[in-house]
Amino acid sequence: MTQAIVADLSEPIDRTSYISTVLGPQLRLTLQVDDQVVFRDIVDTADLLSANSTPFYYEHELAPGQYQLCLTLEDDSTDIIFVLVDEPVSLEAGQILRYGH
Repeated sequence: MTQAIVADLSEPIDRTSYISTVLGPQLRLTLQVDDQVVFRDIVDTADLLSANSTPFYYEHELAPGQYQLCLTLEDDSTDIIFVLVDEPVSLEAGQILRYGH
C-alpha cells in the first residue's frame, strides 16, 4: 500500500490574491497515476482557503516501481487548473509520499 499525503492543498493559491476571489464554490480534486484517474472528489473552495484547511490523505495500492503522478485542483466555472504535483516517482513497498510542508 502506498500513501500520498499533501499537507496543504491550498498552498499554490495565495489566500489574499485576486485568483482566490474569482474561484467558484467548489473545486475538483483529481489524482492520476500513469494518466489513469484513481481518485476524484469535490472540495469546497471556502474550506480549502480557510486558515484551518485539512490535509489531504489518500491511500492507493501500487506495486513497487516507477509511476507518473499528477494531482490537480480544477475550477470548472473559470477553467482554472492548479497542478499540485506532476512528476515521476519511484516507489518502494510501504512508502509514504509526502508533499507540501
